[in-house]
Amino acid sequence: MRQATRFGGSVGLVFLLLYTLTASPGAEWQDPGLHQYRILTGELFHPFGLALSHPLHYWLGRAALQIPGVHPMHALNLLSAVFGAVGAGLLAGLLVRLTASPLAALCGTFAMGLAHAYWQMSAVTETYTIAAALLILEWLLLLRFARTQQAGWLAAVFLVNGLHVADHMLGVLSLATYGILLLERIARGRIAWHWLLTCGVTWAAGAAPYLWMILAEASRTGEVLLTLRSAVFGGTAEHPGWGDRVLNFGFTSGHVRIVALTFGYCFPSLAALLAVVGLVQWRQGWRKRYAAVLIPQSALIALFVARYNIVDLYTYFVPVAALLGLWSGIGAHVVLRWSRRHGCAPATAVALVISALLPPIVYAVFPRIAEQRGLLRAALRDIPYRDEYAHFFRPWRLGDMSASTFARATLAAAEPAGWIVGDTTTIFPVANTQHLGGAAPAVRIFWGLTELGRDGFPSVTVEAWQAHLAAGGRVIAIPSADVEQIVAAPLYIERSAPFWEIRLAGNSTERGE
Repeated sequence: MRQATRFGGSVGLVFLLLYTLTASPGAEWQDPGLHQYRILTGELFHPFGLALSHPLHYWLGRAALQIPGVHPMHALNLLSAVFGAVGAGLLAGLLVRLTASPLAALCGTFAMGLAHAYWQMSAVTETYTIAAALLILEWLLLLRFARTQQAGWLAAVFLVNGLHVADHMLGVLSLATYGILLLERIARGRIAWHWLLTCGVTWAAGAAPYLWMILAEASRTGEVLLTLRSAVFGGTAEHPGWGDRVLNFGFTSGHVRIVALTFGYCFPSLAALLAVVGLVQWRQGWRKRYAAVLIPQSALIALFVARYNIVDLYTYFVPVAALLGLWSGIGAHVVLRWSRRHGCAPATAVALVISALLPPIVYAVFPRIAEQRGLLRAALRDIPYRDEYAHFFRPWRLGDMSASTFARATLAAAEPAGWIVGDTTTIFPVANTQHLGGAAPAVRIFWGLTELGRDGFPSVTVEAWQAHLAAGGRVIAIPSADVEQIVAAPLYIERSAPFWEIRLAGNSTERGE
């Protein structure tokens, strides 16, 4: 036990060094930028619904802002790095407990920790590495229950899962498998019925940050059903949420292709084959009871991710990476045992090590090859100061100041009192930089028709823009299709590089500021 703990701690420290060195140094684009904005400005409730609010991540982020001597946005990125490393250490310790093979444990941990999705989510402000660390901690506690059959360990699983759900609603997928296990143990008389209540209470204690938000929102709005829908699927009275996508069970050829390409790019090694070996061969003794929970859980998570039709699907490959790391580590153990029986252990060990180290090489080389050949060019935007291929296809953010540079340039173009409008990808580094004192306070920033820098994400009207322009003001637009959809007569877009300007037709008072 102590040896496994020390081994896991050592592996975790190695990944902590890796993720800390490669974490984004500051402002970030898209969802990480939105997470940074909400934490920096104290906006606990997400404007698109409860399911996107991630209260555990929010409160941990608020705590990270108190770290002295660290830039606030860098601190938020490092939060992901820390939990990414915690997840790697926990998985390494778990695999040593399961296999008694440090090499097999390293193979599985590297399969997860060097996977594109997992590494990138460890480099930016995101919720997924916290969720992954909690998921793996659930597995560790479940292992103790499988070995001892002491119900207290199962209650601990429910406590951690409550925290998992408070971070991300993906936690309900593993919760379903633990709930079935609890009911099965009670029905067979293996644990007393009162543990049903105990596990429910411990789960609620862990999920308390989220449950409080649900109760507060229901009390504020008086709309219980709408609040519950928002808690499960996201959405508000004005926004439909993601219920149709969460409950989607259809597969299109295009989506299957995206899933296959994402999987292949996350795991450019033997990890998937090793995982199949682990799934097929590892079902004996108490391990059979353990696998009876983890195999259905793996299938449930994999199925959910595979048919979840969203643009940034690759972010949901973080729990897939954790599962693949677990099963590939077990598979590596099976292969190593086979190689010892057949006299080829050294060659097998070398092959496994080479396979484990392949992903960083792929990620270093592929972006430039893809750029030279124009691969996926139509799917990428041309955002000033950002290397599109490196941004999407390299997981690390070492020295990447593109979002910060872009934000400063945008704010400089709007000073001293212009307005800026952009979409989800581009506007939050601008708003975050201004919030931290990077621009004149008279500059106003808009996420579409939502004004940032004001409490509660207030909406504005296009007429407000018209009045601003009629008074001689300026509106700087960051080029995007979303901005084009907003602008209609009498407003029009004057297209230039790197920024557009929104003009008012027939306005004779327009002037520079």
